[in-house]
Amino acid sequence: RERKNIMIRELMVNGAKNIPANYAAKVDMVTGMGVQVDHKAGQVKFPDAATAEGIEMVAHEFIPEGIYASQTNFDDYDKMVTEIKAGVLVKRVPLYAGELYGTDQYKAADAQDTNIGKLLEVNTDGKWQVATTGASRFEFAGVMDDNGHKLIMISVLPEAKTVA
Repeated sequence: RERKNIMIRELMVNGAKNIPANYAAKVDMVTGMGVQVDHKAGQVKFPDAATAEGIEMVAHEFIPEGIYASQTNFDDYDKMVTEIKAGVLVKRVPLYAGELYGTDQYKAADAQDTNIGKLLEVNTDGKWQVATTGASRFEFAGVMDDNGHKLIMISVLPEAKTVA
């Protein structure tokens, strides 16, 4: 079974989309964080200010090395699997209308059922949070349990809505 995006649960996605993998992480990251692209630098980075504009999710191809090279089963939430070091090539996961994702990279206080239906943005630390101003194509669709790990569900809307 092919392992795709770890720390990102693809709950409902278009599996035929292009996943660019030719940009490096500007700083240390974790799979499932929200990032923006800096084409000039050839990097993905966290936003300079909280925003929903130009956001993609970051992932990477985990390749076990050293004493782990012979192992075949890794926990999806193992730090070795999810951590992305600065300078490493990453996968830029574009977020298309109609898709639904789960991630554990969010502002903890915002992962509440009372926020279902609210719009989301990505903060300067790469974590998803409830948007307070502007517009967003990302809607908080609830919280799910992924074998003991709390994820937020992010629904990608066809067009941006203004934060109420």
